[in-house]
Amino acid sequence: MLVIPRTAAFLALVAWVGPAGLARAETAVDHRAAAEAELAKLEASPEPRALAKDSIRRSRHALDRAKRARSAGDHRHAAELEALADELAQTGKDLVITAKAEQALAELETRQRDLEARTVRARALVEQTVARRGRAAEQLARIQAERSGPAAASPPATAKPAPAAPPKAAPAAPAKPAPAKPAPAKPAPAPSAAPGAKP
Repeated sequence: MLVIPRTAAFLALVAWVGPAGLARAETAVDHRAAAEAELAKLEASPEPRALAKDSIRRSRHALDRAKRARSAGDHRHAAELEALADELAQTGKDLVITAKAEQALAELETRQRDLEARTVRARALVEQTVARRGRAAEQLARIQAERSGPAAASPPATAKPAPAAPPKAAPAAPAKPAPAKPAPAKPAPAPSAAPGAKP
């Protein structure tokens, strides 16, 4: 039995397919390995698998087609299909990364809205506190003014002036003596009756 050294077998393969064909074969193997590795990562956890479901399915289908083409001896189409499978796997990876970035962005926006709401509430509380402080200062100033008001308003006690004497009445004129009443007139003597007259 003739044993061909591995080096000689490799050289014979290079001579048969040529350098370009060998490079294409290595590239196709790399694409398949890369696609398989990326698909394994995507399928390892439920969330990426759900996000990249379509890309995973299409990549697996391309790998199956590449396998059948390689089995049929169509290495060129097999290499193209393996490259397509690798591209689809990378697309699934990008979808997962994008989804995670969008989720992080949504969380940041939620936190930003929460912080804005807290800021508005804090500003309102500060304004209320300032207003209450101002009202308290006004009330304190009014109370102090009311306490010190009567003492400042009343003038210092001074001697009250003596009440003015009532004006003196003019001396009354001497009363005139009342006129003497005239003496009652004496009745006139009745005329004497004529002689011979009957009483």
